[in-house]
Amino acid sequence: MSWQGLLSAFKSIISFTMLAALMPSSAATTQSLPLPQLPKLSPEEEMLALQETLARYIKGMRETFIQDLSTSNDLLTEVSQFYAKRPSKLFRPRLIFLTALAVNASVGGREVLPHQVRLAEIVEMIHVVSLLHDDVIDESDTRRGDVSAPSKFGNKNSILAGDFVLGRAMSLIAALENFDAMREIAGVVTTLVEGEIIQAEDSSALGEKARAGQAADQWGSYMERMFLKTGSLFARALRSTAMLSGLPSDDERVDAVGQYGTELGLAFQIIDDALDFKETSVDSAGKPTGAVDLSLGLITAPVFYALEERPELGPYVSRKCSQPGDADEVVRIVRETSALPRTFALAAQHAEKAREALQVLPRTAARDALEGLTLKVLSRDK
Repeated sequence: MSWQGLLSAFKSIISFTMLAALMPSSAATTQSLPLPQLPKLSPEEEMLALQETLARYIKGMRETFIQDLSTSNDLLTEVSQFYAKRPSKLFRPRLIFLTALAVNASVGGREVLPHQVRLAEIVEMIHVVSLLHDDVIDESDTRRGDVSAPSKFGNKNSILAGDFVLGRAMSLIAALENFDAMREIAGVVTTLVEGEIIQAEDSSALGEKARAGQAADQWGSYMERMFLKTGSLFARALRSTAMLSGLPSDDERVDAVGQYGTELGLAFQIIDDALDFKETSVDSAGKPTGAVDLSLGLITAPVFYALEERPELGPYVSRKCSQPGDADEVVRIVRETSALPRTFALAAQHAEKAREALQVLPRTAARDALEGLTLKVLSRDK
């Protein structure tokens, strides 16, 4: 190459070096460019993606949940896991995950946070505790058509297993590292106990009130115990979920999901009481289950409404369906009145209030799913 060619090449190298010095580095260029937007999904695609996300969280939580109920004692493990291993829709964890996704979206998040996953496990543990203890208190031989824990393992083992599960739940609550959320979810246990005490008081007082024609006076207690045993659980769990998103306890979104939980819980329980009187509702012996609560001294919405139309129901209430044929007769009378449509209408009112409460959250697939749950609660058949 001639010296003129070398000089030309050298000038080109110098020019390229100077140009490169003026240009930002590749890393800086990458940082300055905006991130590409994710492709917008159709509503159907969003719902499908949400279902896949939920399935992933539910699967992971259930595996950890079962594992955390294991101990070095085989019997204690078996009793503690007895209800946890049964087929279940895991409604409460599902509700918490949907709420987490809906609330987290309002603060720029896209996933359920680890502490929120742990919260779902805690709430399900508390639910298991209530099942174990309730079946002892109610002297239930069956649950959902299958043998109950007390029937299989005895009252003492069922109570001790419930205490163990509660202890595990309390230890997990301490790891949430959010004082407001910890206090809120710990309050679930106290309200459940308050609900049980009110239920026991109502049971003791029912016969006397019914004989005096004052059974309807227990309507307020009925609504209160429903809140304490179901509505409060949902409300406190969802408030805790929102606070674990980093929101303060007085944020309107925390209040909104708490209100949603209260109203959804009331609708859920009212429908549960109505289903006891459906034609398909029978116990393990094939008998109608509608008078089970009444035999325990508890009046539910269908019986309250039926008493207004058919006063002859009073004697059955006062003697708590203790005579042969009482249960069948109560179910027949309730079905002949407008009690069941009125009960479903009452549940629908609470479901509508639940949907209204969600409107402070941004519109997302998760919020849509929460709204959809209010309709599913009303349309469930078991």
